[in-house]
Amino acid sequence: MSLVALCSAGASPGVTTTALALAAWWPRPALVVEADPSGGVLAARFGLEAAPGLLTLAAAARHGIGPEAVRDHAQTLGERLTVVVAPPGARRMAGALGAAASLVPALGALHGDVLVDAGRVDPAWALPALVGAASLVVVVARPRLDELRRLPDVLAALAEAGRPAALVLRGARPYPPRQVEEALGAVVAGVVPDSRAAGAFTGGGPGWGPGVPRFGYALQSLTSELAARVHPDATEHGGNGAAPTPRAARPAPSVEQEARW
Repeated sequence: MSLVALCSAGASPGVTTTALALAAWWPRPALVVEADPSGGVLAARFGLEAAPGLLTLAAAARHGIGPEAVRDHAQTLGERLTVVVAPPGARRMAGALGAAASLVPALGALHGDVLVDAGRVDPAWALPALVGAASLVVVVARPRLDELRRLPDVLAALAEAGRPAALVLRGARPYPPRQVEEALGAVVAGVVPDSRAAGAFTGGGPGWGPGVPRFGYALQSLTSELAARVHPDATEHGGNGAAPTPRAARPAPSVEQEARW
């Protein structure tokens, strides 16, 4: 298992949505853990129960747990996504994240990979335990000036902490990846397209339609790139040339929905 943390340098570029989208195409079994210090949104977004989740997992971890117990605190989202939901609000999250360091051994022993939605990372703060333990930190940003200006400090802080980082853009406008790379001197690992297909991961709709193949190919390419960084000796990455199908999908659209598109 490897731990992959996703975060932003500020604003709201869609870290949670990106974590779900990456997990849906991840080439290994993946568990999404919601660990944003400001509170969780998955339970409300998708109509899941508040428990089990991060609060119950953190409580169990204080007494020591093995990897087999982690999934007792997870829920299924869609057909195949598995998530550990967090409570809403920073106050309740503070208690849950207080035990985050004790979660690392159990998460590290899981079969597959763990994608942690870590929310915002500020270079002035100490790195959260789950980010500090990550094999790769994916920094998510929209290619807008207000968000791009925040990135150098965060990328520098991660480098100083010895955390490998990958920059992922949500959309390619107004600044395309090459322009972002030239301005920041950092490589863009990939782009999560602005697409109707992303609706499957925002709770705003089934997320299917004409944009799905393009969205799927982009996600397949991006997850292969990121997974190869985490597991450089593995050979399971890479597509087979077929249009990818997400591992976790909302129900297929009805005839009426397809007609509207």
